[in-house]
Amino acid sequence: MRRALLALTLCVIGLFAFYILAYSQAGSNLLFNGGFDSFTSVTPNKLVPAGWWYFQLRGNPAFDQSPDTAFGAPSLRVWSDGEPFTAGIYQEVPNVIPGIAYRAAIGWAASSVPGMERKLGIDPFGGTDPLSPNVVWGPSCWDKTRMPDLSVSAMAQSTKITVFVWVFHDQTFGADQCFLDYVTLTVDPNQPQPTAAFTAVPATATFTPAPPTRTPTPVPTDTPSPTPSATATLTATPTASATSTASATSTHTLMPTATATASATPTSTPSPTSTATPTPTPLLGISLDTAADLFLGIGLVGFAGAAVLSILLVAVIRPRWR
Repeated sequence: MRRALLALTLCVIGLFAFYILAYSQAGSNLLFNGGFDSFTSVTPNKLVPAGWWYFQLRGNPAFDQSPDTAFGAPSLRVWSDGEPFTAGIYQEVPNVIPGIAYRAAIGWAASSVPGMERKLGIDPFGGTDPLSPNVVWGPSCWDKTRMPDLSVSAMAQSTKITVFVWVFHDQTFGADQCFLDYVTLTVDPNQPQPTAAFTAVPATATFTPAPPTRTPTPVPTDTPSPTPSATATLTATPTASATSTASATSTHTLMPTATATASATPTSTPSPTSTATPTPTPLLGISLDTAADLFLGIGLVGFAGAAVLSILLVAVIRPRWR
């Protein structure tokens, strides 16, 4: 009994810890040093924000600090002088919850020249290769603007995801510069509807997915009635015989009239009528979206009740253990 109560208490605590972790992340920036307040030198010409790492796929641009930002200096400057480049930075974010969607955004992504691409990406599996097909990329900005609307959302597939900031410049005008600052990662408020927990009970679960094929029943064919035929019954007519009387009297017997007997005409059996397939009705008359919200609410209330019950039981039984 004691072990059962202890196990129940631990389960309730674990479930509450899961939900507390999920909702505590909502609205908070999960990135370390997303405001680029401190920098660290990794190579002679690579000074990157602390907690971040750089990548370069083309050229050899410089990474350093700059006061060019509206979110409090410094910002990160990625630039080259007379050389096209493709480069950026990334950060691996641990302790995320698989199945939860996260949204990355950037407040400052200024370009000194037109035609420089800036965009954000998320690898939901936590990889560090910006060319991986797993990376989900948001829309790009090519304009010479300072605060473009750049963001991306992806559902975590493991307990770690990676956020990428991409800069691509395929031509040069001399000193080509990009200024980056204030990157955020938060729980996406527009979470996808939970479907995995409800696929086992779809709205049409009580009906066969494919309606049965109706086998046509042969319709009986009317058999024509035979034509009544007259049956004549012949009776032999006696022949007059001579007697010893003076005159012979012949007796005639009347022939019977033939009577026609009518045969019964078979009656045709009506063809069976097919029954219409019933139209599936959603379970309990509510949609899956409403059911998902209802089940989630019931689950939370159940967890809370179990926690209170476990605490009360432990409080009552604890004096007896002593």
